[in-house]
Amino acid sequence: MPRPRPRDTVLWLLAVLGTFVGATAASAAFDAATGKVVMANAAWSLPFDGRAELDGASVFAYDSNGEVLDLTAVQDRLLDDGERAIEGTGLIRLGGDISYVSVGLPSPDANAAIDALRDRRVRATLWQRPRGTRVGASLSWFTGAYDDPNASWLASVTLQPTGNVTDDGWEEWTSGPFDFAWAGRFAPAFITFTDEQYYVYYGGGSWDVEAQTYVDGLEIVDLGPAAVTPTACALPSERTDCGDEGVCHLGVCVDAALRLGAPLEDAALRADYVDRRVFEVEHFEGGRAPRARAGLVAAALAPLKEAARAVEFWPTFAAAYQLLVDGHASAPMVSYPSYANGGVCLHAGEADLLSDLDAEERLVPLVFSAGDNELGALLAPGDALVRVDGLPVREWAAAASRLISHPGDPAGRDVVTAPQIFNAALDAGAIVTFARCAGPAACATSEVEEITVDLGALTGDRLLDGGTAPLLAYSASATCDFRFRRPVEAPDVKDYAFAGSADEGGVRSLLINGVPDRYMEGGDAWFDHVTSALGDDPTLVLFDERSGAGGSIDAVDLIAAMLLADGDSYAMDFLPSFEGAEDDGAPRAAVVACSNDPNAYSCGNGFRYRIGDGGGPVASAADAKLAVLIADDVSGNDYVTRLLKERSGGATRIFGDGATWGAFGVIWSMAAHVGELMGGSMQVQDTIFVDSVDEPLTGEQRFETSTGIRPDVVVRQLQSDAVFGRDTVLEAARAWLLEVQP
Repeated sequence: MPRPRPRDTVLWLLAVLGTFVGATAASAAFDAATGKVVMANAAWSLPFDGRAELDGASVFAYDSNGEVLDLTAVQDRLLDDGERAIEGTGLIRLGGDISYVSVGLPSPDANAAIDALRDRRVRATLWQRPRGTRVGASLSWFTGAYDDPNASWLASVTLQPTGNVTDDGWEEWTSGPFDFAWAGRFAPAFITFTDEQYYVYYGGGSWDVEAQTYVDGLEIVDLGPAAVTPTACALPSERTDCGDEGVCHLGVCVDAALRLGAPLEDAALRADYVDRRVFEVEHFEGGRAPRARAGLVAAALAPLKEAARAVEFWPTFAAAYQLLVDGHASAPMVSYPSYANGGVCLHAGEADLLSDLDAEERLVPLVFSAGDNELGALLAPGDALVRVDGLPVREWAAAASRLISHPGDPAGRDVVTAPQIFNAALDAGAIVTFARCAGPAACATSEVEEITVDLGALTGDRLLDGGTAPLLAYSASATCDFRFRRPVEAPDVKDYAFAGSADEGGVRSLLINGVPDRYMEGGDAWFDHVTSALGDDPTLVLFDERSGAGGSIDAVDLIAAMLLADGDSYAMDFLPSFEGAEDDGAPRAAVVACSNDPNAYSCGNGFRYRIGDGGGPVASAADAKLAVLIADDVSGNDYVTRLLKERSGGATRIFGDGATWGAFGVIWSMAAHVGELMGGSMQVQDTIFVDSVDEPLTGEQRFETSTGIRPDVVVRQLQSDAVFGRDTVLEAARAWLLEVQP
């Protein structure tokens, strides 16, 4: 039978931190006679005391293979076990062979207890007893009924440990305080339990189907009136409009915890958590330039040990990790970000038709495409986003920093973040103003047509009204890429693993997005398409990688080996940070020697990769005149672009605006702690590009991370081209390829 431990000797059982702390967060009451949790004060509870509790409930569940489980399979995990239960007479066994379970909460319309919480501040608490794994638990809000296929995700709150455990291993987890209903209108739709093994990325560990955890005693306690009044707001005046606990979402003030995630309540746990993340940055970061900036991250995160407000905790983490300038670095995540764009694709461009704007003001997002919906009907390709909430775009974007991010080379920030600005405006419910000029000549101010759209009126207002006006679906999201037009078209042309080619006017165009592993879905087809496009000695090649999401070194090698001549580039040394040693030749030489040994299994997380080791064709397009188109290119696409600059055969020019991300190394995900959805990620190596086999191994060669590849020809999409359907970057590259050489 579980017994409560004294609060001053509570053990936080997160093994990754392994610290003893005193918990201060409010915890559930215990019955001293039975040693059981008592939920008598709960406004609503789910005791897991029998199958009948889930009868009629909306339940979605999956096993470890992703197979759907029915309600009966979930009910089979309910155990009638009063001895092991921490509350009541039963519990539920989750994890392992049942990786994901979401249970619909009662509708306010059908449950008086839930309905009474609409304008209240509450706390959700549950207990779990790990037996090899834990589950992350989160509450989620939607714009409609739980089973409505048209409902859009609104918000989520993730439960985190309080630090309270019993002597037989039951751990208390809590949401912290939050306003129960989104803007007083929508109650949480369901609670989800996800095996933490589910969040293992980038080759972590194998799934243990025998691992499990017991879950019991879910309760929601009424803490008093809601903290945030659902009033109209604008993001630049968010603090004034919404107070210290609120954020502006879809044009209305809502509890920040619902959108950003709640911080750890207990000060000691919070301090330990911050120290752990700083330790990871200082010890796992492999990029030399980012590693030198670790102190900036530590300084940015230090105040969070004392801060406990949702408006600042997790956004500060996101901002701090960008200080590394590690394109592979991402902060831990406890709430799902918004990727909604309302079906509209905007990207960086130049509004050259707006004659009254100065040169910098003309560099604004342009509409590349607009969807078939109420918003899309108002916009057309070439429309320029010139103001948001009455502010110039750059000024508004600075105020929206928690919704806009770029961890890579700052020289590429404007290109990468241009679409995020409109996404952020939609998330905040902003008023956006577009400027339209029909061309071909530039328009004077009196000739410019302005289109102003209140995005909050299309989203948040309609949600709060509950009327019949169709909602601009918050979840409606067009699949965009960074191309206005494409030299190759196909139904799947925007897919990560797409590769395709086309011949036009003597130019061979090859379009890729990522550089996928051969063994992933679509990988074989990608390798075949690239080999075919570059394998027959083409004369003029247009290589379009403007949406380059990275991938495998073998795919990088395939492209590079075919376009480079023998001797252009020899190898790439992937090198971790050498603990306690300078980056001189000795540790690097050991890594290289080890990776040359066919019997070596591991070389301290480092290796040398020689160009052409992938076994594909070599130098088949080495003499081609090559135009490379870049925009949003990271990791594997960084490597491709960097290697192509070594070509000695045919002329090579890179066209684009900004820079690639500069992410030269392997990415690892970090362990998820404290119930996070993801633990973030980090680059664990840096790269030196080796010109020749006999190049000496010294400490003077350049580590590449943090500096992306700049274009040789700076060119961006022009509004004057967009209104007539022309891709400025594509046409500039074609013109160079086809120009007559002297």
